[in-house]
Amino acid sequence: MLLKNENIVCISDCDWQNVYMNSAIELLSETAKNNNVLYIDRQHTIKYVISSFFKCKNSIQKYRIFGFQKRIRNVETRNGAQLNVLTPYPSFPSNWVNNDGKIYRLILRFNAFLLNKNFKKAIKQLKFTQPILINSWNPFVGIFLNNEINKKLEVYFCWDEMRLAPYYKPHVGVIEDEYVKKVDAVISTSKTLAENRSSLSKNNFVIENGADFKLFNKAYKIKSKLTRKQKTIGYIGSIDYRFDIDLVKYLVRNSPEFNYIIVGRNENSEAVNILSKFSNVKIYGPQIPEKLPEFAAQMDVGIIPFCRLEVIRSMYPIKIHEYLAAGLAVVMTNFADFSELDDMIFSTNKPEIFLDRIRKEIKTDSENKQLKRINFAKNNSWEKRVGKLNKILYDLLKEKEQEQQKSL
Repeated sequence: MLLKNENIVCISDCDWQNVYMNSAIELLSETAKNNNVLYIDRQHTIKYVISSFFKCKNSIQKYRIFGFQKRIRNVETRNGAQLNVLTPYPSFPSNWVNNDGKIYRLILRFNAFLLNKNFKKAIKQLKFTQPILINSWNPFVGIFLNNEINKKLEVYFCWDEMRLAPYYKPHVGVIEDEYVKKVDAVISTSKTLAENRSSLSKNNFVIENGADFKLFNKAYKIKSKLTRKQKTIGYIGSIDYRFDIDLVKYLVRNSPEFNYIIVGRNENSEAVNILSKFSNVKIYGPQIPEKLPEFAAQMDVGIIPFCRLEVIRSMYPIKIHEYLAAGLAVVMTNFADFSELDDMIFSTNKPEIFLDRIRKEIKTDSENKQLKRINFAKNNSWEKRVGKLNKILYDLLKEKEQEQQKSL
């Protein structure tokens, strides 16, 4: 069902201007083709914003945050849609508090008050009446956001297990649970995430992560023009707490016949230093999405070498379908349940089997296999995923209208 001409506001924990893909941003880019969308950037702390002036952190809209530039800007997405992005006031740090008591909630309430001022002014300026509010992984302000705004719907979009995230305190889960009970529906990016919230919300949906198919399929076309002597194994993603350095070190050391390229944020300097010593490894920093197909085109196999951690057991990596869209075989660790993708990917936690599978995929690869992966990714693109989002929102709106009519 097509959702059309609705006013949609997304309050997010992620900036629109990012060097990594985010599911809420990708879905809203597609939604903006037929609807009016306002995306509200992350409410960065005052401490972080001030430090950005001295550390040259250009990834945030620091001049807009302090009001030196207009807070609302119009942006064009990769698919040609238009939407508005709001840069809010900075917030006060709250993660230093060790419990969810009065001090913690007072800080959250004040931050929500600041955001609410931006929110109300923006929707008035854009003439957004009765918006659909989508909260993307930001229950901290969502739970205290002013209810004066006449919303059609309020939906929580959950793309990670917040209470287990290493950069948040465990007690944030209490805030999230309270917020989940408050909203009209919850949309999660994996079945595990949805199951973990099923007892808190009667309207619980799953929209798995997809891929920008058109963008990553460019890699397949670029690859046909390249001439390479050695096969290349690639990883697109962050070198962070999830990255299994022991596994990757094993692969690199025991397969000198392959080149390895790693593209993404470097958040583990020890791992970077270890891998940099190998002559068959090249490590690149974070790249804008438009540059990623150039790297994917150099790869023969895409790997996801994640540690088996409780915090990522509910993850659904976007890179799965990005690799497939480029025609790449996917070999990954068994850190979560992806049984529905068994025909498309291979997973194991044993290093020797992992490497054997890489060699097998390279040896048996064919154009037919590549096209099969590409067609599978096409059916799991963001364009397809947004159709599911449209139907969920459309049905929720109809259900709410019927409830209101009954109450009259």
